[in-house]
Amino acid sequence: GSADASMAASTLDDNMSLSMASGSIGTTKTTAIEREKRNLREVIEEMELDAETRIETCRLATFYFTRKCALRKGEEHLATLIDTHGSYLDLHQCLVAAGKVHSKLLIEKLLQVAKNDSRHRESMKHLKNADENK
Repeated sequence: GSADASMAASTLDDNMSLSMASGSIGTTKTTAIEREKRNLREVIEEMELDAETRIETCRLATFYFTRKCALRKGEEHLATLIDTHGSYLDLHQCLVAAGKVHSKLLIEKLLQVAKNDSRHRESMKHLKNADENK
């Protein structure tokens, strides 16, 4: 009887310590995930440009694009620039520059970027409404 009771207690203790250990592992895992999410948020916040830097970055990217376009050099390079950094470009200025050199490739790439640009969509909506009200 006494051996059975101690065996039952041992099993109970083992089960409790196992469940407590697995509970703490679960908590540790959750804490690690939360910490990782927090770290990821911090990294994203650090990567985001402040308003002044964003404006300057857009101005410089647009300047680079329009100058390269005017020189009629590196159409493939500019197409890659649009693919990788299109969100930093002033689409209107770049479309004008690409139009002046009659680059169908660059115009198509810029229009593809424009589809995802909220300002461009808003402008197109206003143009459409103005057209319909004539």
